[in-house]
Amino acid sequence: MMGIFEMSSDEEVSVTVLFKDAQPEYFNRVLTVEINDKWLKVRYFNELRKQKGIANFRIDNPNFIGYIANAPEFDEVEI
Repeated sequence: MMGIFEMSSDEEVSVTVLFKDAQPEYFNRVLTVEINDKWLKVRYFNELRKQKGIANFRIDNPNFIGYIANAPEFDEVEI
Protein backbone atom coordinates (compact mmCIF):
# COMPACT_ATOMS: atom_id res chain seq x y z
CA MET A 1 0.00 0.00 0.00
CA MET A 2 1.53 3.33 -1.08
CA GLY A 3 0.47 6.90 -0.50
CA ILE A 4 0.05 9.45 2.24
CA PHE A 5 -2.20 8.58 5.16
CA GLU A 6 -3.33 11.50 7.34
CA MET A 7 -4.57 10.92 10.84
CA SER A 8 -7.30 12.91 12.54
CA SER A 9 -6.23 14.94 15.56
CA ASP A 10 -8.97 13.09 17.48
CA GLU A 11 -7.21 9.74 16.98
CA GLU A 12 -4.31 8.44 19.05
CA VAL A 13 -2.23 6.64 16.41
CA SER A 14 1.12 5.02 17.05
CA VAL A 15 3.59 3.39 14.65
CA THR A 16 6.23 0.76 15.39
CA VAL A 17 9.04 0.31 12.82
CA LEU A 18 10.70 -3.12 12.83
CA PHE A 19 14.28 -4.02 11.85
CA LYS A 20 16.45 -7.14 11.70
CA ASP A 21 19.11 -7.23 14.44
CA ALA A 22 17.96 -3.92 15.97
CA GLN A 23 15.41 -2.67 18.46
CA PRO A 24 12.09 -1.42 17.07
CA GLU A 25 11.46 2.31 16.95
CA TYR A 26 8.19 3.57 18.46
CA PHE A 27 6.30 6.75 17.54
CA ASN A 28 3.21 8.05 19.35
CA ARG A 29 0.85 10.82 18.25
CA VAL A 30 1.50 10.12 14.58
CA LEU A 31 0.22 12.82 12.22
CA THR A 32 0.91 11.21 8.81
CA VAL A 33 2.50 8.10 7.35
CA GLU A 34 3.88 8.41 3.80
CA ILE A 35 5.01 5.38 1.81
CA ASN A 36 6.58 5.27 -1.64
CA ASP A 37 8.98 2.98 -3.56
CA LYS A 38 11.98 3.68 -1.31
CA TRP A 39 10.85 5.50 1.82
CA LEU A 40 8.60 5.23 4.85
CA LYS A 41 8.17 8.70 6.33
CA VAL A 42 6.50 9.09 9.73
CA ARG A 43 5.47 12.57 10.89
CA TYR A 44 4.72 12.68 14.60
CA PHE A 45 4.48 15.02 17.57
CA ASN A 46 7.48 14.80 19.92
CA GLU A 47 6.05 15.11 23.44
CA LEU A 48 9.41 15.89 25.09
CA ARG A 49 10.40 18.70 22.71
CA LYS A 50 6.81 19.90 22.18
CA GLN A 51 7.33 20.02 18.41
CA LYS A 52 6.67 18.01 15.27
CA GLY A 53 9.26 15.48 14.12
CA ILE A 54 9.91 13.46 10.97
CA ALA A 55 11.49 10.00 10.82
CA ASN A 56 12.60 8.56 7.46
CA PHE A 57 13.31 4.88 6.81
CA ARG A 58 14.58 3.23 3.61
CA ILE A 59 12.21 0.37 2.89
CA ASP A 60 14.65 -1.19 0.40
CA ASN A 61 17.22 -1.54 3.22
CA PRO A 62 17.71 -5.28 3.91
CA ASN A 63 17.45 -4.62 7.67
CA PHE A 64 13.98 -3.04 7.33
CA ILE A 65 11.26 -5.60 8.12
CA GLY A 66 8.14 -3.43 8.14
CA TYR A 67 5.90 -1.31 10.31
CA ILE A 68 2.78 -1.68 12.42
CA ALA A 69 0.26 1.14 12.81
CA ASN A 70 -2.01 1.01 15.86
CA ALA A 71 -5.19 3.08 15.86
CA PRO A 72 -8.45 2.96 17.76
CA GLU A 73 -11.36 1.28 16.06
CA PHE A 74 -13.69 3.54 14.15
CA ASP A 75 -17.13 3.27 12.64
CA GLU A 76 -17.32 3.34 8.87
CA VAL A 77 -19.54 6.19 7.69
CA GLU A 78 -21.15 6.26 4.27
CA ILE A 79 -20.89 9.64 2.56
